[in-house]
Amino acid sequence: MKIVLGRVGSVAVAALYLCVLSAQAAPRSLTFQNMSGESISGITITDRQNPEHVVMPPLASLIAADDVVDVPLDVVEGVCLHDISYVYSSGKTVLQENVDLCSTDALIVE
Repeated sequence: MKIVLGRVGSVAVAALYLCVLSAQAAPRSLTFQNMSGESISGITITDRQNPEHVVMPPLASLIAADDVVDVPLDVVEGVCLHDISYVYSSGKTVLQENVDLCSTDALIVE
């Protein structure tokens, strides 16, 4: 199948490409302060608009109680609301919903 684009089609494809580029994830970091009293063994941050999109890599090591760590993220610009799931060394899991990552760069985990 051959697709031929005229000037208008080429401009539309270019505009679509720029929209896709602008929606790409931008690297940044988020600071976690663990005030929960136990170690955190995992954190998962998912995009509310696209729950399959995980915005951070797995933790390299435990976050001990009273530790402060910066974690790298890949957040799509303009996509602010995320769910954060914390897994503790005891096996307990806590879900924090609707966290606005556009307006925060640090979280205290209690």
